[in-house]
Amino acid sequence: MTTSLPAVLGALVGCGLLLVTVGFSGRRRSLTELVSRYDVTQPTVPEPEGPAARRPVLQRAGRSLDLLARRVGRPLVRDEDLAILERDASIQFAGLGLAAVGLGAGAALTASAARALGIHLPLEAAPAGIVLGGLLGALLVSTDLRRAAARERDALVQALGCWLELVALAQAGGMGMESALQVSSLVSDDPCFVRLRTVLGHAQVAATTPWEGLGRLGATLGVRQLEELAATLELAGTEGARVRTTLTAKAASLRQHQMAAAQAEARAVTERLFLPSIVLMLAFMVFLMYPAGVRLAHVF
Repeated sequence: MTTSLPAVLGALVGCGLLLVTVGFSGRRRSLTELVSRYDVTQPTVPEPEGPAARRPVLQRAGRSLDLLARRVGRPLVRDEDLAILERDASIQFAGLGLAAVGLGAGAALTASAARALGIHLPLEAAPAGIVLGGLLGALLVSTDLRRAAARERDALVQALGCWLELVALAQAGGMGMESALQVSSLVSDDPCFVRLRTVLGHAQVAATTPWEGLGRLGATLGVRQLEELAATLELAGTEGARVRTTLTAKAASLRQHQMAAAQAEARAVTERLFLPSIVLMLAFMVFLMYPAGVRLAHVF
């Protein structure tokens, strides 16, 4: 048993050195990737730079895990989440593979240490631990990605409500539809306003309507409210009064939805805190009654 531990450690060190060596090897970008940066009809995602963007082995491991999850119907990495967070798919898959390989190697080291200490484990414990550790690492990275994307979508929806109010005010002041959309997006340097401003600029350069660009952005980022707004604007047309009424009603609807979501979250937090409060109160009562109980026990 003692001879198996150095062999396992040597194998892990060799694999680590191999991954480091391969990780620093560069990757040539294809012509399609280089040309796609100049496509003004699609939202742009910054190109990855640095050593973190060159991990082909970990990328393949992450992509393989994601393909397996997609066959089950639960993808680990969604394109909408990557787009709204402006993360490169290669870096995300590399992080996914790194987490899976790291936790799998940790499980293997734990099993080897247990055997070296004389703890008898079944032969299936080490492979099962490696598989479970890899799955746990992939799920942790996927969960973190989904939560970060959900926070960004909530921020975008909040900014969308403010933007619609500004557009309605600009139209009430006599501006046209496209001018009001463009000018209202210039009032802030918030990332959400920058997204809207960029999409409107792309639509203007591509000679398309603003709601087509907003609809594409909503589909790319997975923001349902943007797609609904684009469909509503397309139905309303370009008549000033009708569009202004539609925008005001949409902004009010977004505010009501956000207030309902905030109230639901507050109620959920209150319910989660109810049980710990009861336990804390019972513990405090036991703390107060303990001296009296001890004295009564001595009396009897």
